[in-house]
Amino acid sequence: MVPDSPHKVFLGGLPNYLNEDQVKELLTSFGQLRAFNLVKDSATGLSKGYAFCEYVDVSITDQAIAGKNLFNTSNYADAGQCLKITQKSLI
Repeated sequence: MVPDSPHKVFLGGLPNYLNEDQVKELLTSFGQLRAFNLVKDSATGLSKGYAFCEYVDVSITDQAIAGKNLFNTSNYADAGQCLKITQKSLI
């Protein structure tokens, strides 16, 4: 789980076929994660298309939000199409 804090990041619009390791790979391109949670459907085990994270270095939060378009050039071409990254406290 990712505890509520001003640095908690919401990541939405993920394709449901991406697993935890793939989403973490996308997120760690900005920096080391302190906490991560990919929300899954309890019946199917597939991603519900959103996750939460917090970076060890909280200054990375702004970089990750600003750099969300970098996901369009990742190995997961679909991941950036509807991707939304924002601080949880701003939702």
